Amino acid sequence: MLNIDTKLSVSSLNKLQIRDLNETEISSFADILKQAKEDSNTPKAFLKSLTTDELQLVKKANSLASTISVDSLSAEGAQNLLSQPDGSDLVDLNNDGIVEIGESRSIHFPPVNAPLHVKTAWNKATEGLDWAEKARIELTLHSMAYGFNINGSGTKEALAPEEQWNKTNIDALSEYAYSNLEFRVNLEGWSDYNKQLNDVYDKFFTSVLQGVASSPERSFVE
Repeated sequence: MLNIDTKLSVSSLNKLQIRDLNETEISSFADILKQAKEDSNTPKAFLKSLTTDELQLVKKANSLASTISVDSLSAEGAQNLLSQPDGSDLVDLNNDGIVEIGESRSIHFPPVNAPLHVKTAWNKATEGLDWAEKARIELTLHSMAYGFNINGSGTKEALAPEEQWNKTNIDALSEYAYSNLEFRVNLEGWSDYNKQLNDVYDKFFTSVLQGVASSPERSFVE
């Protein structure tokens, strides 16, 4: 364990070490996050106030390939540069299922705005899958929920989280997923991947619908 005074999570510390930040750099990055949290300005304004070396550290902590150009950032991209590296406080301000970190974009399913019980159900449903298997299924369901356009917003109109994860829309996503699976099986038979999809869908949708039924007013605050 690093001997530093920080509120970074254990997972965040591990990620920063993997990204080759030394103890001094991790401590400095933690200070930047603390200052950003206490600053009354927007994330973009805060980033503009940083020195070149501090921006370089933010770049390294976020494992970015390109130099940070603050003027080119969206509000979402700027805010996520100042989030925990473990992803626990990432934001998706336009709720399109694509998270901007700096100028980079990444797909998240379930989306970061989904309630905790949805994320828990997904983690349990995909438990034991390797990274590639899980990512493939996440991409499949993301495209069903949003359409697919990594260079911009989803091709479907984004719903507010409380609407997206109500029973009506969970049922609609479930019906779409199983209909797509049936189509795949008719073409390919019960391949290993189709069996895997069926297993994940069964676990995920059953758990999510049980969660909605037991507590319709689930909190959307992590």
